Amino acid sequence: MSECLNWDHCNGDSRLCAAHVKHISTIKKQRNLRDYEQICQEIAKPCAILVECQRAAAGLQTHVSCWEVVSQETSGAGSWHLTCRVQCDKTSLCWSQTSRSQTSRSQSSRSQPYLPPTMSSPLRVGVLLVGTVQLLDLSAVDLLYMTTPEYLQECSLPQPLVDLGRPCEIHYIAHDGPNKMVQTTAQMSIQLTDSLTDSAVSPGKLDIVVIPGPPPKAMPPAEEYLDFVRAHFAAGVPILSICTGAYVIGHAGITKGREVTAPRLLIPEMRRRFPEAKLWDDSVRVARDGNLWTSGGITNGHDLVAGYLRENYPAALVNTILVAADIPTRPAAYASSATSDTLYVLWQVLRAVPNAVIGLFRGK
Repeated sequence: MSECLNWDHCNGDSRLCAAHVKHISTIKKQRNLRDYEQICQEIAKPCAILVECQRAAAGLQTHVSCWEVVSQETSGAGSWHLTCRVQCDKTSLCWSQTSRSQTSRSQSSRSQPYLPPTMSSPLRVGVLLVGTVQLLDLSAVDLLYMTTPEYLQECSLPQPLVDLGRPCEIHYIAHDGPNKMVQTTAQMSIQLTDSLTDSAVSPGKLDIVVIPGPPPKAMPPAEEYLDFVRAHFAAGVPILSICTGAYVIGHAGITKGREVTAPRLLIPEMRRRFPEAKLWDDSVRVARDGNLWTSGGITNGHDLVAGYLRENYPAALVNTILVAADIPTRPAAYASSATSDTLYVLWQVLRAVPNAVIGLFRGK
């Protein structure tokens, strides 16, 4: 695969600049890659990809960073299968696919890789409910819903902000499947929409998977939950682990070689249980390593989802909903050390001892 061309190669073209072209060595030698239209027409006629990419890029006020032909296969003479992606400031703007009929049929049975969501397509969120999850962990999912046009309209926000919104589909997933109820803390129940094996939540069908924290005593999870996490992680889907969700990703083995975090007071245990991680970082609220996003305790889940939104949504929209939700922008690093936090909790335990002793003498 050729090296991605930089800004200088597109001569100020604000629509598209050509980038990686896979398996097209002859065209690379014979054509100037800046002439993306000529290349596209050379590869596939008619080229729906070019039309879609130009349409997506037409309204941009900035360069599109990359136009990428990420796969190209032949299935007999004149049969092509192409996939192209346009990205701008780390946000996927266009994902379209064109193929001739023979290739379309030959590809239909193959599993599809994870594709970044577009701003116009619904963000497909999978919420994995393992046991009685923490309600405050689960509440971070609402920040994703707050970016939808319907929510923004309900809040009577100006139309320019509404136009920045993205539809959202939230799948609540556990073993039992649709219409069954599962418990959260605070004696609340939530209705499931999907089982672990439903096709709607199979690898490649979700844009992100959120894992709110389960009770530590319920660990390890059943193997079917771990298989679900492994499959989505292997497909490249972003996994967002909140609080004790760290147990789930640890038991699934996806922390191996990664820099991750968890609730600070649990970090020593995480290091003992899952030493294959490159680093269990007790100095930060949120850590990201590739498609694995992890957070510290409970409300750090809001920091985690806010970080995901900042990377994938327009800044004007993200800033507005965070202000509306009164979620401040906090530095990733804690202000205190893990040691001082541990000593503080131990001091609270010591303060509780006299009450326990008094209760003992009173026969309680």
